[in-house]
Amino acid sequence: MGKRTLQVGRLIRNALAELIIEMRDPRVKEVTLTDVVISTDLLYAKVYVDVFGDEAEAARAIRALERASGYLRRCLAERLNLRNTPELRFLFDSDLRRGERVSRLLRDTEEPGDE
Repeated sequence: MGKRTLQVGRLIRNALAELIIEMRDPRVKEVTLTDVVISTDLLYAKVYVDVFGDEAEAARAIRALERASGYLRRCLAERLNLRNTPELRFLFDSDLRRGERVSRLLRDTEEPGDE
């Protein structure tokens, strides 16, 4: 993953977290963004979320976010001044996936010679 892709992912994650807090939809109140993975062409973003609650609440939250994805994408375009704002796809982040992503992020941030 390139430096630009990681940077755009961080920008989108931070802006989306703020936007979700601002949403008045009660189905997304217990949503936490855990990661945003941007495609190399910067056209698609997989947004991983964790939801406090059972599987039914998680499914409702994901559906609500998917329905709001057009609105969220427009808001991101206004806030971030990107040439292209990625299409958003919301996915539930299981513990196993989260652990793998944390390990990958730690490996990616290690600099040569840190051993």
